Amino acid sequence: MTHQLCVFEDNRIHGLLPLTWTRPVYWLRTGLETIEARLRRCYPSALPVRLCRPELQDYVREQDDIPVNRIQEMPTLFLNGRLLISKNLARQLTLTGDERVFFHEDQLVAVRTKHPARVVERLGYDEKDFAGWKRSDVKAVMISYAWDLIKAVGELLSHTDFPKRGWNPLKPADYPGTWETGSRCWIHKNTILSPGVVLDSRQGPVWLDDKVEIEPHSYIRGPVYIGRGTRLKAGIRLSHAVIGPECKLGGEVEDTIIQGFSNKQHEGFLGHAYLGEWVNLGAGTNNSDLKNNYSPVRVVIQGRSVDTGLLFMGLIMGDHSKSGINTMFNTGTVAGVGCNVFGAGFPSKFIPSFSWGGAQGWMETDFNKFVESARKAMGRRNVLLSKAGEALLRYVYERSAAIRLQYGVLPAVSSEGKLSGQGS
Repeated sequence: MTHQLCVFEDNRIHGLLPLTWTRPVYWLRTGLETIEARLRRCYPSALPVRLCRPELQDYVREQDDIPVNRIQEMPTLFLNGRLLISKNLARQLTLTGDERVFFHEDQLVAVRTKHPARVVERLGYDEKDFAGWKRSDVKAVMISYAWDLIKAVGELLSHTDFPKRGWNPLKPADYPGTWETGSRCWIHKNTILSPGVVLDSRQGPVWLDDKVEIEPHSYIRGPVYIGRGTRLKAGIRLSHAVIGPECKLGGEVEDTIIQGFSNKQHEGFLGHAYLGEWVNLGAGTNNSDLKNNYSPVRVVIQGRSVDTGLLFMGLIMGDHSKSGINTMFNTGTVAGVGCNVFGAGFPSKFIPSFSWGGAQGWMETDFNKFVESARKAMGRRNVLLSKAGEALLRYVYERSAAIRLQYGVLPAVSSEGKLSGQGS
């Protein structure tokens, strides 16, 4: 019998803003793959389906042929897109069996049913919406904030159940001048390793994907994954990180996830951070990830202060945001989508989407100028900003207007190019 595997978003994705403004939660990175790819790998025989927010569906549909927000009436296993599944849990969440709902504490993990249409409207809500259903309580890892993924990098990269097709153990003799410490370096074809590169896998594996280039005198300490086509500049110090495709990195980077297509080419520190796509950090950009009094870091998510419970937490930055040279970000800073941050001093710790400025003040980004710049940046990587992609960015721009107003972001700029209301 054919079964359907449907990955869905629930109503707890907002803790993962600004990253989930521009993608379904299940497209966040977990290592070599996204959350969705990790889920689907556990159920290779099932027909894939996606559920996502209405504002995302046109953009998601144009990425591939997997049906979006269209459910067939057949036996279906629904899986929460915030679930970091394990092999052990997958054995409990089987495709076959009685109609049943699975919870981790008060969080919906999965639903197994023969009648998916009657389930769809309940997926984003609470336990009471499944009153009367047979219930199983399971132990599951559910992400609620970006730092949940950052904390999980080591465990996610250390699993040995990744598909090995296309991967080969590193043979230093094939790369003269490259030094390997440990024996858990996996390399893909067409990877370029220059003399003086040190790959240290004693604390975790190092995965180098297709067409990765690492320049001389670089130190890479696992667990690390470097995505397809990414270039690491000479002298980089990189550890405990997941770097998506087509990035350019330099300086010091640790305990960080970068979704992809982003640049931090120059010196500067980036730590305990999560960057979206099409981000560019100017030369000398640094973030703090530890408070001087060693107290837990608090982070503002859409105007709400959240205690991370962590001593280390750096920067969260949404898609298409940028920093000027020598920008300093305080511990636990969140910058939204389409921000442009520059100038002396520390900018505020919460920067609403489409804000332009820094410690001296903020104004709203001109959306048309933003789109023009985004097209240029994406075009340099031979990527087209589609109509659906632009419409999604406009949606974020409009939806974030109220919080810009709440945080005092000015709506206009004077003819002299100064922030409105700013003195000479």
